[in-house]
Amino acid sequence: MKAKQGGGLPVVHKGGKMFSESVPTSNMVAKELGFYPEDPLLAHRCDFTVAAFSDVNNKLWDAP
Repeated sequence: MKAKQGGGLPVVHKGGKMFSESVPTSNMVAKELGFYPEDPLLAHRCDFTVAAFSDVNNKLWDAP
């Protein structure tokens, strides 16, 4: 299976299109299901939290 955008998994198929990259795809699904806040400040808080955990995860996996 090949993903067109970033080349990574997971992918979501919607409307005949394939979406990849974890964070943007998760945000899209969360918005559609009502799990992502409409308030810009709360949305920023969610995005900040995801980015912070992503940074920690990257440091853990890159550790020698």
